[in-house]
Order: sequence, then C-alpha cells, then structure tokens
Amino acid sequence: MGRHRAKRKTRELASSCTIDLISTAAQAPYRVKANNQINPAEKPEYQETFDILKRHGYELTWAIAPKSAKGTGTTELGAVCIEPQDKKAPIIIAFRGTKSTWDLLSDLRLGLFGVVSKSFRDDAFNFYNDVRKKYPDREIILTGHSLGGHIATYVATKAYNTDPRLAYEPLVQVRTFNSAPIETTHHKILNSSSHLLARFVNYRLSSDLVSDLPLKKYVGNTFVFPCEKWNFQSHSMKVIRAHLPAAIFKLEVGASKHGSAEHNSLLEMIHGVLASYQSRVNGQYFSRFRAGAKNLDAMQEVFPEVIKLIEKKEYNQAILKLVDLKEQLNGTVSRAIVDVLMLSTNNVKIQQQMKLAESKDQLRQQQNAMKAQLREAIVDPDFSRDEPLRPK
Repeated sequence: MGRHRAKRKTRELASSCTIDLISTAAQAPYRVKANNQINPAEKPEYQETFDILKRHGYELTWAIAPKSAKGTGTTELGAVCIEPQDKKAPIIIAFRGTKSTWDLLSDLRLGLFGVVSKSFRDDAFNFYNDVRKKYPDREIILTGHSLGGHIATYVATKAYNTDPRLAYEPLVQVRTFNSAPIETTHHKILNSSSHLLARFVNYRLSSDLVSDLPLKKYVGNTFVFPCEKWNFQSHSMKVIRAHLPAAIFKLEVGASKHGSAEHNSLLEMIHGVLASYQSRVNGQYFSRFRAGAKNLDAMQEVFPEVIKLIEKKEYNQAILKLVDLKEQLNGTVSRAIVDVLMLSTNNVKIQQQMKLAESKDQLRQQQNAMKAQLREAIVDPDFSRDEPLRPK
C-alpha cells in the first residue's frame, strides 16, 4: 500500500485534539489526489485544511488516495494519518466516504446488510494496523464522514474484538459525522462493555437522509443537531461543520492537559445530550405545548452550570445539580437521561480518585526508597556522596 510521508518538523508544539480538528480531518481524505497528496493550491478550502491542522499542532504524515483519484490504492479506500507535534496527544486516522450521496444510497450491501466489501474493509484495517505498529502505546482516534464513518466504526470494533489489550487499555476512540449505519459481528463484543461503547460517538444532523437508511444501527452514542436543510443538502461535511455550535468545536477528545479522556468524554456527552434533546423537541408537533419544551428549558438553565462544575472537576457538586434537575423533569425518558449523566459523572469522579490514590502511592514508594538510600549512605562509608538520591 503506497503512502505519502510528509517531512516531520523538529520543533515540538503543543497539540490540541478537538472536534474542530477531527471534523477537519474527516474532510481531508476527500482532498487526497494524485501521488497521495493534498495540493493546497488547488482550492482555498484545501489550504484551510492545512491551516486548521497547524493551528492545532497537527500535520498530515501519511495518505492514500483511491484508485479512481489516481492514487496507489487498489480499491476505492482513501485514508489519511494526522499526527500531533507532541508525544502525548492522540493520533487521528480518517477514512474517505463515497464521492456522492447517490453512490452511497445505491450500495445495497451497505444499506441492507450494514457492511462493505471485504477488500475495502481489509485495506482500512491494514491502514490502522500500520499506524498501530508504529505507535503501539498511543491513543488513536478514528473518524470519517458517511461511508468513512462506517469504515472508522468497523475498524475500531474489529480492533477491540481482536486485540485483547484494548479491553483493559482502550486506546481507540471513534468520532464520526453523518455516519452510514453498520452491522458486523465485531461490534457485538462491545454490548457487554459500556465503558468501551462510550468511546464511540456519531455526530449527525436531524435531517440527514443517510443516517436514516433502513438498517439504522450504530455503535455507541449518537448526538443529533438541528438542521433546517433537508435530505441530501444536510449530508455534506461542509453543512455539518456549519451547523455544529462553537462550544462543540472546542470540545477535546482523548487525554489533554485539562483532563483525562474520560473527563473530556463526559463533557462531550453533556453537550451532546442537550443538543439532541433540543433537536427532538423541535421536531415535535405543537412542541411548545408539550412537556418536552418545559424539560428543555430546565436543561438549558442547569446544564451550563453542570458543565462549569465538571470543568473545575467539582464532580460532587455537578451530581447534586443533576439530582435537582431530575426533580424538575417530567417523563421517564427525560429522567432516565439525567440518571445516565449522574452515573457517568460519578464514574469519572471515582476514576479520578483512583488515579490520585495511585499517584500518592507511587510518591510514597519513591519517598521510602529515597529514605532507604539515605540510611544506606549514613551507615556505608563506601557509599558515593556524589551519587544523587533517586528511587531504585
């Protein structure tokens, strides 16, 4: 599988993996043409892709174009690998969708069975494996739009199903946009692993036709955002990016300097739930006279306060706010949503406490080791005074 490798810059920059960056990455495979490269001079939006990557401290390092775009691929798979300048931020792999919505809807295999051809799937998984072999311990975020989202989800579910290590060290996340539905044997292993399902998120617009294909099966969470455009007009990445709120673009995915991957995922969930609930209420007939509208008013008042508390890692206070909110809501579904948020917040709080306890235990072990060295230095005349004290 031929690939373009960009020259790596030597100066290390801080990298920020946000929904803005990931949604830009989802567009990138469409722009890879001859010689497996994106020509920034071809169109202004192509240059914008590089500008957004640079602003986030990322760069395009590998790419493969489909054979119809005169790339070196043997199928219609298009994919890119986008890497951070620093050594800790997640790596992003993006898969290309179909060229047009009509192409996607005509793919009966996908629409009826929820899976694409074997050669296509194999090429996509091999691309992921090549990146994983190079970075065995790094978090990888898979993304894609439409068919690309379907492929990203397939690759991730297969990775979790075939790599035992990922069950206890989940180093793969998925963020897709107006993804096509998926039905494979690989995702069934996730049904009993809720902590893994939370790492799969699909962003879709309320009027997207592709998301409503007959199969209607997805993995993980789907967050729906209101869109007045209809049918095919609401499917493109350009329209998706135009309709995602600024607060969503700023959300971080994976571990960052502001919090753990679980902490950032919790913030993403709360934003997504609020947007999805708003979209659902807006789609109801006589919505302003129904209970959902009153529930939405209460959520719009409380959720921003909850978000601020979680950002400050004041999880107990956030849970109390959610308890009060639940008492204001009508309907079992609405109250169940808040229950899920309370449980998720509590889980993140426990994870943070465990990590803090581990850090304290490690610090205590280091201190004890240094004390032992100090005692050895006092009683042993041959101990080197110039040797620094450090944990053994």
